[in-house]
Amino acid sequence: GTTAALPTMVGIETLNMYDEDAAFTLSAVDQSSVTTLNLIRGDGGTITTGANVTTVGLTNLTVASVANTANDTVIAFGAASTVVTLNLDRLTHADTDTDENVDINGAALTTVNINASGTKSTVDVLDVAGAATINLDAAVNFTATGLTTSSAAGTLTITGAGAVSLGVLDNGITTVTASGNTGGVTLT
Repeated sequence: GTTAALPTMVGIETLNMYDEDAAFTLSAVDQSSVTTLNLIRGDGGTITTGANVTTVGLTNLTVASVANTANDTVIAFGAASTVVTLNLDRLTHADTDTDENVDINGAALTTVNINASGTKSTVDVLDVAGAATINLDAAVNFTATGLTTSSAAGTLTITGAGAVSLGVLDNGITTVTASGNTGGVTLT
């Protein structure tokens, strides 16, 4: 549904939002205490997290068309965010289109931690902006048709018991370490 007006939040660190499929922004002033944003159900959208959010969770979410763009769930972290975490549980894509992506944006991003837990998750492309350090902890199976970064010397570390299939890796990912993964890793 459409995003309801958010109240001023003081001392609230975790915000859970249900059934959102429209773009919304957390205010750097009115929701400044929020550090973790969880989106539960819905079909994605463009989310501007606010200055202090460093963790976003996507749970039981179907990545679907956002105004027919190629970037179906966009998470825009604050301009000063350097290390962020994306938690995935039951993330799926809507149909056979190849543009049901999750894009993580942030001008200063250096490290993106991705945790797949609960039930397996599947997306088309996962884009981690300019992050040079990408850590994927797959407690359950995780599938993407591609993993992209604008970094020229990215390091990908894969751990966990889940099977990981990442399709085509961006040329900017120059080192892959998966010795901590027991579920198996497939790259094309």
